[in-house]
Amino acid sequence: MGLLDDLDRRREDANRHWQNSARMAQAYAVFRTTGQGTQQYEERLPFGLTFIDKPIVSYASGCDIDDLAELLELDDSDDCPLPVCAGYVTHWDRDERDFYVGCWVSVRVNFPSVDMVDPTLMPVVEHHFTFAGVGMKDIPPEVSDDTDD
Repeated sequence: MGLLDDLDRRREDANRHWQNSARMAQAYAVFRTTGQGTQQYEERLPFGLTFIDKPIVSYASGCDIDDLAELLELDDSDDCPLPVCAGYVTHWDRDERDFYVGCWVSVRVNFPSVDMVDPTLMPVVEHHFTFAGVGMKDIPPEVSDDTDD
């Protein structure tokens, strides 16, 4: 019965926080890479808030297409082949209540025109992660009135 009790306790905790202090929340992270391949962001990304359930993740990337067109020696940046990028959450960080407080991410970048360019001159790609869900502000334990009954 231990597992069922743990699941019931978690559901009750989530319900209590949802009703009392939870709101729709978002956390953001941005970092930059150069070159292509898979790159793991080495540091944990703290959300600065606590998500009650696993947050929804969205990802976008961007680079200066004028710089890329110049690098490829193209006259018009409208015809520039853009890099193909994907962002991944590789691991979730959860607190003692099993809520989501951070994560680790990686990105994959592929320049379709890399054979036309010196790979050391690749433009900077900016990676944007957004995490959205029902969350609570992180409150330091010393000021929290949350007690275990």
